[in-house]
Amino acid sequence: MVASIRGSVPGSGYGNAYLDALIWGGSAWNAASGPIKVWFGQSGDFATANALHDPGDILTSGASAQTWTAAEKSAFDYATQVYESVCGLKFELAGSVAQADIVWWKTALGSNTLGLHELPDSDQIWGYFDPAVPSWSSLYFGGDGLNTVLHELGHGMGLAHPHDGGTREDATTFPGVADPFSTGPNGLNQGIWTIMSYNPGWDRVGYDMAYGNQAGLGAFDIAALQALYGKNVETGRGGDVYALPTWNLKVDERGWFCLWDAGGRDTITAAQASAGVLIDLRAATLRQDDSYAGGFASYEKGVAGGYTIANGVTIENATGGRFADRLQGNSAANSLKGNAGADTLLGDDGNDILHGGQATTSSMAARAGTPSCSTASRARRAISTGSTTSIRPTIRSGSTTGSSPNWVRAVRPVRRRSRPTCSSRLRGRRTGRTGSSTTGRPVRSPTMRTAPAPPPR
Repeated sequence: MVASIRGSVPGSGYGNAYLDALIWGGSAWNAASGPIKVWFGQSGDFATANALHDPGDILTSGASAQTWTAAEKSAFDYATQVYESVCGLKFELAGSVAQADIVWWKTALGSNTLGLHELPDSDQIWGYFDPAVPSWSSLYFGGDGLNTVLHELGHGMGLAHPHDGGTREDATTFPGVADPFSTGPNGLNQGIWTIMSYNPGWDRVGYDMAYGNQAGLGAFDIAALQALYGKNVETGRGGDVYALPTWNLKVDERGWFCLWDAGGRDTITAAQASAGVLIDLRAATLRQDDSYAGGFASYEKGVAGGYTIANGVTIENATGGRFADRLQGNSAANSLKGNAGADTLLGDDGNDILHGGQATTSSMAARAGTPSCSTASRARRAISTGSTTSIRPTIRSGSTTGSSPNWVRAVRPVRRRSRPTCSSRLRGRRTGRTGSSTTGRPVRSPTMRTAPAPPPR
């Protein structure tokens, strides 16, 4: 194994209630020691891996380990890239199970449990995922299967749930959150704001196993990971264009993603939108008791998916579509382009240029919310130069899988009225319990906790 562990990591005291809740504490990876080596466990790997792992009672024989598919491996490759993109962590496929810091197992868990993951440790740690649950087939952008992978990997990086903060004495919760399905006074315990929440997606627009789930990390997760591992200052340094998810009957690609962009002059565009959009360029404040601590959502009306912007990120430009749009600027010098439709453009602070159809209005250091420009005229399309960024996985050299991604389903899944088992995540903590093994080490058994079905909204 290559990656080393930092001990005595505090689980609170970061000067922010949301970070205090999400950082488990006790241990974390030492990002300076090299990449975290990962491995997809197969039945023949069990004996070797078990000798490197504290005894447990989740997987007790290789016969229970199932074979990973290329599509499943691609989901994990995408997830590791998401984590790498925001902080100092790096991942690499191990040369063998004996060299792995983390081994992922595909096995039956029962009790409607989607997955579980152990915390960072100097011994090899394991993550477990149950392919029998209905949501596992949704391993694509916005699907709950991918959401499960991202959530459990968060535990593996040292993150806790916002409703419990882990199990240490210094554990805290999100302000006002009393149980797993309590969203809190400002609705911040939801998937759109943190992947570690038990409340998927965003309750204002809905979700399902097939769509509307977090497909990346929330602003709170990004801030917590950066507190533990530092910032990735290379991601998005060019001029990037982020296209909003839009309604498409043939492609199911609707989910949430928080933008971490380290520089350049960037744009969120809705040029291909099929309805009116809200684009808000303001970043998450992270301030306690602020409704926008987790961010401001940009999305097409009727679509359960879009972007938020991480704290410390500046996205300068917004481009609307051909319907009635609302574009909200930030304190930077923004260029807001309404295009066709009865649009509302709000410059906020900054030396802004507002394109309302054929007319162009410039606001010099405009105050919040003013001036605005409303137009129903036809507008020219002007998208900034630079790369157009669609948040899909790309397999990099030295990836964790080496396989090609398989994300988009050819036919949109049927919407379900209920979401059985999808809120039941197994707590990812590691705790010792009374017992012994042939090696004399204490038996380690992650505490299982199957969440009840969420109350109807």
